[in-house]
Amino acid sequence: MAVSDYDADATELLETYDFLMKYIIIGEAGTGKTCLLHHFTHNSFKEHSQHTIGVEFSSRTVKLGEKRIKLQVSLGILLREEFV
Repeated sequence: MAVSDYDADATELLETYDFLMKYIIIGEAGTGKTCLLHHFTHNSFKEHSQHTIGVEFSSRTVKLGEKRIKLQVSLGILLREEFV
């Protein structure tokens, strides 16, 4: 594969958008943050979900009028003060 062919393939993977918005969803463990994120990105709810260990991140691009907006969402767990 020629280098120019590789560059053409790589640019197809890049997503174009007009605006980038980043959100962090925080809350206590077991409150449904992962299910909310799954519903936002897949348009369906999970019937069964285990606790998330670590960080979870996802994104979705939506169109509003003629503009494309990429929404990046990450999840965080609120830690009780006694554990910090």
